[in-house]
This record gives sequence, structure tokens and C-alpha cells, in this order.
Amino acid sequence: MTKTFSATLTKGQNILDRKCINNCPSSIMTAPENSHSQLSMTKTESKGPTISIAFILAFTWLFRLIKRRLLELQQERAQRNRNNELILKCFNQYVRDCNYTTCSLLPNLEEKLKSYSSAVEEITAQLHELSKTKVLMADEKLRKLELWNQLKVVGFARTITAVYVVNILHVFEHIQLSILARMNYVHQVVNEREKIATDLETERFYLTFSWYIINVVSLKLYTRIQSEVEKNLDGISLKTMLPFIKICELIQNVRDAIEIKSWENECFLPKESEETLVLQNGLGSLDSIHLTKHLKGLLNETRDILSHPDFHPTFTNTLNSSFGLFTESLYPHFRKSTSHENNEPSLPLAHNISDVDEIHAFSALIFTAYEEY
Repeated sequence: MTKTFSATLTKGQNILDRKCINNCPSSIMTAPENSHSQLSMTKTESKGPTISIAFILAFTWLFRLIKRRLLELQQERAQRNRNNELILKCFNQYVRDCNYTTCSLLPNLEEKLKSYSSAVEEITAQLHELSKTKVLMADEKLRKLELWNQLKVVGFARTITAVYVVNILHVFEHIQLSILARMNYVHQVVNEREKIATDLETERFYLTFSWYIINVVSLKLYTRIQSEVEKNLDGISLKTMLPFIKICELIQNVRDAIEIKSWENECFLPKESEETLVLQNGLGSLDSIHLTKHLKGLLNETRDILSHPDFHPTFTNTLNSSFGLFTESLYPHFRKSTSHENNEPSLPLAHNISDVDEIHAFSALIFTAYEEY
């Protein structure tokens, strides 16, 4: 009976527990679950302001970075503009210096060329005296013919030599002054004012090498050109009516004989073994002169430019332009008379000599053609 009571009590207790559970409010049953959901919502709400602040800080940092970079770009652009203005200023000054230097050397070149052909004045005076004689003896006629032939050769040789030497001198001054202008520009950029002062002596020595062109190169060219002119004009009478195209052919024949391969190697700088001697003669100094390391570097850089593959065609085009100006200056004189053959204008060769003897004016004419180079 006791077992039956215990079993009944246990069964009743179980039934009572099930009823209590069924009759319990749902809010009590879901309390732990609701508490977990509220905690999740609280965490989500707390993340919102944090993300917003992070975005604002990132945007502010990026804005400052872009602003700083733009400011740096503006400063770099302003510096480039200042550098370009300085380069342009130095280049314009270099062009003016080059033109002035070349013009200042032309009178010396003119006097030197006249000294090579000093007989022109003597020949002219002798011809003037012979022209006063109404009846010439046989030997006087022969002498007069020889004088005209000499004047013919000297006139052509001196003028063609002037074309060559003016071109060589002007190109050489361009090379020299461009190197010096670049050097001075670099010193100005790095504010090495004291170095510029110490290099003035070196610049003076360096520019003195133009003496070699005026005094040595001009004589070598004149000797060679005179020989070629004699070959090309031999047998042409002074009374021969030469058409304009024939004059151009004669000049071109002389050029072809002079402008052989690598002919310009000795037209700008002397041999290294002769540099000191040329410098002494150019400065007119009897004291021994030592070539400094800087001066030697300038001379070597000049040789590098002269040996550059682009130099030869550039110099050839310069000569073509100059000889073109020369022939163009002659052409108007051929309009004074016309040839019956092919109706082509021509003049006696003797009339052309006086037209090409204006060395100084002709050099100035050639000089003005270099602005495009």
C-alpha cells in the first residue's frame, strides 16, 4: 500500500508539474531569449557612431593629403617655370654674346685675308697705269694679261675663303659659348657665384682658341682654295661671257675638291700637342702657360661635339646656305646683259671680280643667315 501511495504521489506530482509549466506566462519562458536580443541591438547601435567617425577621419586625412600634394605640384610647377625662364634668359644672352663675338672678330679676319692677297692692290694699281697707255707693246700686253689672270684667281680665292672661314668661326663660337652658357647656368642654379669668378680666366683662355681659326686655318684654306681656283679657271678668258650657272659650277667644283672626307677635323682646334703654343700666340704671352684641368675638359668636350655624327651634316647645311647667299648676291648683276645663247643672262668674268671683293659686307650678309640655325 505504501508503494502504491508513493507511486500515486509521484504520478500526481508529475501531472502537477506539467500543468504548472503549461499555465506559466510566455514572458517568463522567453526572458533569457529577449535579454540576448536586446544585447545584440545595443552593440549594433554602438557601432554606428564609431564607423561614422572613422569615415570622417579618413576623409579628413585624405583631403589633407591631396591638398598637400597639390601644393607640392604647384611649387614644382612654379620652380620649373622659374628654371625655364632662367634657361631662356641664359640662351638669349648666349645668342647675343655669340653674335657680338663673331662680329668683333670679323675685322681681324678681313685684315688677315687681305694680307694673304695684298698683291691685289698692287695689281690694280699696275692695271690702272697700263690702262693710261694708248698703245701697248707686246710685253706690256702680256704683262697686262698676267695681271688680270692673277686678279681673277685672287679675287675668287679670297672670297671663297671668306665664306669658309666665316662659317667655321661662327660655328666654333656657337659651340664655345653654348658650353660656357650651360656651365654658367648650372653655377647660377646651385648658387656657386664664387666658382664663376674663378672660371673667368679659364673662359678667356678657352675663347682665345679662335685665334687659331683666324690666323692658321684661314691661311691653310686660302692656299688650298687658290690652287683649286687656278685649276678650274685655267684657260677661261676674262672676256668669256660666263653664264650664271657656270659660275655656280665653278664654285661647286672648288667645294668638292676642298670638302673631302673629315676635312673639317683640322679647321676648328689644333692638335693636342699644339694647344699650348696656340694659346701663347693667341694671348701674345712669352711666359709659359699651363693648361688647367678645367680648360682641358672644355677642349675635350669641344672635340666630342665636333666628332658627333650630327655635326658634319649640320655644318655642311650651313655652308650650303652661305654659298647660296653668295650666289644669290651675284645673280642681280647678271641681269644687266643677256647672252644670245639660250637667252641666259651673263657677264664677263672681269666684271664679277669687283662684285665678290667686298669681304666685310659679304661676311655680314652671311652672318645674318644664321638666325634660323
